[in-house]
Amino acid sequence: MDIKSTINLEDFLARDIRNKPFEQRSAKNFKLLFETSKIYRFVSFLGAGNSKPLGIKGWIELISELKRIAGDSFKPEVEDEKDLPILAEKLYNSFESQGKGDKFNETVFQNMEPQCNSTTLTLIKLALLIRIHFTTNFDLSMYNACRFLNYMKIYHGKLSLEIGDHSIPDLPSYSQIAKEQDSQIIYLHGKKGGKYIFRLRDYDNFYPSKENNGSYSKCIEDCLKTFLQKTSFLFVGFSFQDTRLKEMLFRVIADVRRDYLINLQFLNGSSPVATEKLPKHFLIAQNSQDIYGGKSYEEFFNEFETNDIYPVIYTENQHIFLEHLFEEMIEKVQ
Repeated sequence: MDIKSTINLEDFLARDIRNKPFEQRSAKNFKLLFETSKIYRFVSFLGAGNSKPLGIKGWIELISELKRIAGDSFKPEVEDEKDLPILAEKLYNSFESQGKGDKFNETVFQNMEPQCNSTTLTLIKLALLIRIHFTTNFDLSMYNACRFLNYMKIYHGKLSLEIGDHSIPDLPSYSQIAKEQDSQIIYLHGKKGGKYIFRLRDYDNFYPSKENNGSYSKCIEDCLKTFLQKTSFLFVGFSFQDTRLKEMLFRVIADVRRDYLINLQFLNGSSPVATEKLPKHFLIAQNSQDIYGGKSYEEFFNEFETNDIYPVIYTENQHIFLEHLFEEMIEKVQ
């Protein structure tokens, strides 16, 4: 398919965006995305935005459903509403105090069941483009996209292959799966039917905080670091509203940069400009206020680009852009 006969992607990025510097930075990062694709292997990092077209509730809607079931006996503090893991923790305690802990888990997984389709064409095209996928979702929509390609026997022009899936805490390093030929899905927060990260106690087990004084498992951190050193991440459907995950990612990317510069200086004393050779990562997101977190366009771009993540923002509610982007990358990257 000749994508240029269908849509000019750079014009699409600029459509309906009023802030000129913002438009220019997004278009600049779009070009950088294709330049990076010539150097580094891509992996995807999927957020909840990819599951909503399937009728799966987002985290806020899921919390609302749990609150409805908990009933009038559950009365959270006002500030709790801003921190979903804390709210999930208190909701679970409310369920458990009524002897309904299993009902809590059952409700979570019921809401991970697709209501419309088992996957989307966007994810199928992403599966054609990229072989390794990270996700913080519990649902199986990416797995179903890979399974569809296997069913059609069109996975990268090869015959049907296996689908490797990995779930916390048994997470692979890059070297463990880099040479695998089949698709790989890494469930950082668990998946439907198993253990999963949702409540505050779960985050305390796997993310650093002042309260746990560094007493936490580094399996997520260690897994991500091995990939951030070698590959470029494509964040799709991911708003970075999970501040704990965001802070950890920024810290690990900074660790990768620090290690690289120290090692380089030890070898030949090269200057810090050598960081240009490090992998660059990209956030593909719609132009919605949700992703800015109250920041201006400039503050938002500066924060992410300082941490080697380059935003490419497309017109709000025009998610067809993702399909066109993946088609273009399939044509040019592979």
